[in-house]
Amino acid sequence: MTIRHSTIVLVISIAVAVVIPFYYLGHTKKVDYKTFHTTIGWGYDILIDKRLFIHQECVPVLAEKKGFATEQWAKAVARMVVHKLKNNELPTLTYGELTQISHK
Repeated sequence: MTIRHSTIVLVISIAVAVVIPFYYLGHTKKVDYKTFHTTIGWGYDILIDKRLFIHQECVPVLAEKKGFATEQWAKAVARMVVHKLKNNELPTLTYGELTQISHK
């Protein structure tokens, strides 16, 4: 049942990730981010024209719900997502991209 739930969540996430960025980016003026502290670490928000677009409380791609260990790591990941959005790319990240960012 856990695998089925994870598969459903993954499929929905991919569908949202594919559709929403292209809808918003056609009308976008400014893409920015801000970080915030949570009970499980750090997270980030991606803002498009000062409106909340992505609220990321935990590290994406990981199976467990775990926040970013440092604000610097959350900022680096948020900057990569902003970069992708500004370049009309999907804002999804791979495990390799996350580990590469965390080791800088």
